[in-house]
Amino acid sequence: AVQDGDHMAYLDHIRSDHSMLQLFTKPGARVPLYCTGVGKMLLSRWPSAQVEAYLDRTPLTPHTPHTLVDRGKLLQELARIRAQGYSVDNQEMEEGVRCVAALVADHRGEPAGVVSISGAAMRIAPQRIKFFAKSVMNCSQAISKDLGFKGTT
Repeated sequence: AVQDGDHMAYLDHIRSDHSMLQLFTKPGARVPLYCTGVGKMLLSRWPSAQVEAYLDRTPLTPHTPHTLVDRGKLLQELARIRAQGYSVDNQEMEEGVRCVAALVADHRGEPAGVVSISGAAMRIAPQRIKFFAKSVMNCSQAISKDLGFKGTT
């Protein structure tokens, strides 16, 4: 996914091999920044003033009972994401769906996009988030390297 104004736009997806339940995002679909794994990952890398300006112009509308609509709690979440290097959408955009996301950096180390894994909350259970985070961070690092980035995302 890449930034598209105050939203993220999905570029592509890979379908799961699980036949019982499949989730997919339509390429071109736009989602808010504040309540998605891809969006929160990007927000966590913005300077504080840019985040504050975004929050000033964006109503934090609840999409589910899990959506972070308290500005202070969202800012704490962004600090945690920045520190750990990945974000989690814990059923904030859609009930029953979790997402784990990591930043893709360009050759200068600037955000080029975000890569994520989304699935049923029962499959991406809380105790498995670190497993998925490692996978998505390895993927984002490989893409960043292909874009010429020499550091770690």
